[in-house]
Amino acid sequence: MIGCHQKAPRNKIDSDNNHKLNKTDFKPANCKIVEIRGTPDKSKYNITRLDFICDDSILISSYDLFIENPYREMNFPMINESTDFYSVPKNHKDIKKYGNIDFNLKNESFKKICNEIPHPIEVLLSRSNPYLAITRCDVNTINSYKVIVNYYISLYGFIDSLKKKKGVVFLGGQLEVLNSKGEKEYQICADNYAITHTQLDSTYQFLTFRTTEMEGRNGKDGFQIYDLFNRVLLYKIEFDTTKILNHIVYERNDYVLFQVSKRQSHLREIFLYDLHEKIAYKKLLPESYKYSDPVIVKDCIVFSKYISSFDNEETYIYDTLKINKMKGNDR
Repeated sequence: MIGCHQKAPRNKIDSDNNHKLNKTDFKPANCKIVEIRGTPDKSKYNITRLDFICDDSILISSYDLFIENPYREMNFPMINESTDFYSVPKNHKDIKKYGNIDFNLKNESFKKICNEIPHPIEVLLSRSNPYLAITRCDVNTINSYKVIVNYYISLYGFIDSLKKKKGVVFLGGQLEVLNSKGEKEYQICADNYAITHTQLDSTYQFLTFRTTEMEGRNGKDGFQIYDLFNRVLLYKIEFDTTKILNHIVYERNDYVLFQVSKRQSHLREIFLYDLHEKIAYKKLLPESYKYSDPVIVKDCIVFSKYISSFDNEETYIYDTLKINKMKGNDR
C-alpha cells in the first residue's frame, strides 16, 4: 500500500516533513501530534500544519497541509478572484492553507488533464469536458498519537450528452496514516474513489472509511475495513445511489457497526463486522422501525428513540438486539 503514484514536481518546495529537524531516535510513545490552526476555532477544518513534538518541547518534523497536497504540483492555473466561471469565497487564500486547492481546467486539453492528474483517467471521460478540479484535505488526529491525513480530488464536467447539466464526473484520493514522530506508517491510493469519514479503533489496528465512486452519471457509496498491523483489506462493500452509508461505530477491537439507509424511505440495514471472525453479519430493519443511532453495549446493539413528554423534558426509550441472535439469524 506504500507508494502512490506521484508526478515529478516542477518546482519542488521542501516540506519540514521531508527533512528531520532533529536526528535523535525518539520513540513514538514519547512524542505527540500538535495541530496548528489558522484561527482559534478548534474545528478540524482550519488546521494548517501538524507538528510532531517529542519530550514535550523538541520539534522533530512538521507536515504542512498545503505543501503535502499530492495535487498541488498539477500544471493548471489555480482558481482565484479572476476566474470568470467560479466564485471564490473571500477567505479562499486561507482555505488553501488548510490543504484545499482548486484548479481551472476550462482551457486545458484532455490529454494534459490525463497527464497531470495522478490517477488513471478513462478515455470516455473526455466526453464530459472536465472544466474544474477541486481538492480537499481532511485531518483526523487520534489521541495525539496517530493522525489520518486524507486528500481527495473531484473533477467537474458535463454529466449529460447534450452538455446542459454539470456535476462531478470523477473522484480520486490518497490517505496516509502517520505516527506521533511524523513517520508514514500506511498509505492508500484511491485511484477511482474519494475517501471520507476515516476512523481508527482504540488499538490503532483497524482503519475504516467511507468510499464514494462516480460510475457514469451515477455514483455509489461503499465501506472498507483495513487491518494495518497485517497490512490487508479485511472487508469491502458498495451500494448504489439509492442507499447511503452512515453511522460507523467501533466497539474496542471486537466489532465495527454501521448502517445503510434508503434515501427515499426509512428502510435501513445494519451491518456488524466481527474483527476476530472476519465475518460481516447484517439485519434488515423494517420501515416501521423508528429507533435509530445504534451503539454497542457489551453483547447487545442498543437503539434509541426520542419521545416527547408533558413537561418538555428530553426523554429517550431504548430497544436492544442481542449480537449472538443477530449472528444466528444471518447464517
